[in-house]
Amino acid sequence: MGDIVSRAEIGGQVAVITRNGRPAAAVVPLPLLPPEIREQIGGDDDASSPP
Repeated sequence: MGDIVSRAEIGGQVAVITRNGRPAAAVVPLPLLPPEIREQIGGDDDASSPP
């Protein structure tokens, strides 16, 4: 899981997690999330804002 998070954080990759072959969740870089969601999770700082 740490590798998946690193790929999202550093490499900007999106990972889809499946359950029984169906998409269930995704790990995405914070800058891809809308600002209102970043605020809700406490990730709305300069490091997570889009360039």
